[in-house]
Amino acid sequence: MANNKLGRKLEGSQAQIELGQLLVENLSQLPDIEILNVTSENATPSGSVDMVISLRCKNETSRLLVEIKGKRLYPKDALQVAEKLREQKGVPMLAASSLSESSRSLLRENRTAYWDKSGSLYLDLPSALYLIDKPGKTPPRQNRELKNPFKGSSAQVLHALLLEPQRSWKVTELADTAKVSPYTSHQVLDYLEKQLWVTKKGRGPQGVRLLSQPGKLLDAWAANHSLEVYQPLRFHQLAKSPQAQKEQMGEFLGLQKAPWAVTLEHGAQALAPFVTQLPSVVTVIVPESIPWLAAAKDSGYREVHEGENLLLWMVKDQAPFLGCRPINNLEIASPVQLYLDLFQWPRRGKEQAQNLRQKVLKF
Repeated sequence: MANNKLGRKLEGSQAQIELGQLLVENLSQLPDIEILNVTSENATPSGSVDMVISLRCKNETSRLLVEIKGKRLYPKDALQVAEKLREQKGVPMLAASSLSESSRSLLRENRTAYWDKSGSLYLDLPSALYLIDKPGKTPPRQNRELKNPFKGSSAQVLHALLLEPQRSWKVTELADTAKVSPYTSHQVLDYLEKQLWVTKKGRGPQGVRLLSQPGKLLDAWAANHSLEVYQPLRFHQLAKSPQAQKEQMGEFLGLQKAPWAVTLEHGAQALAPFVTQLPSVVTVIVPESIPWLAAAKDSGYREVHEGENLLLWMVKDQAPFLGCRPINNLEIASPVQLYLDLFQWPRRGKEQAQNLRQKVLKF
């Protein structure tokens, strides 16, 4: 009977019908849960929710007020549902096709129950707390949805935003600074708005965006960053001193007429001194388009498998080269790039990353 009522209520939206039915089935399989009644037609006097589920748990009766969304929800959408349901009398609950991890966290913070097709569930009842966390199902890629905002040209937009976190941006201005198309800039900003990390003021061409949560964006990027994006090449050349080593390295890299950026310990030490003794190897990010083996050999370097004093990290993306600054004739990676690399670096990297964040980034 419950399924028939649900079908009449959500006629024309097959995804919502299926989600409602799956939710009831999943709830009924939880320990100590007994479904008493499911109402979907005129579920509440105001008609503001899709379904009301009455259930008993350990002799306590509860009334779930369920909003059903047949799509993947991001924090911005999830927060809107949570605020809407908060005004109702009962246990607010959101059922969705897919919920991002950040959406789940936000819903828990707002004491809003949730369930999605992955089987993830959060339900806080007077007599029991249920929490099931499973990897979300990857939704079909839509025309305006980013596959991975932390790679490729999308990462260039993120880098530009984090380098000037207090600036208000127009879409085209951000595109010019990040060296990407306005379409890419708009896509990334739209994604960040859904995460509640960017706020928008105004409409149309005059509208501007502000990065309201730079710390959360940096945390998310650092967690998704991997040193495996770099292809390493190891070289050695004798030098009389660390200073001479850097001078010959700078001369070699400058001859290639390509961007480069010193990262890890030597880069961080130039911006925010932290250690008293630096490792002998200098790590430099370089574009993969240059024939580095031949170029290094011409400059007196030899390729080695260990014992290097110059480590080149070849990369396809252009984002690591944004915001470089010359210091003592070396191109030092931006504090954003340094933080990302150090965060994933096993040799006291997180300590140095935290020092850099406190002294330079300050968010």
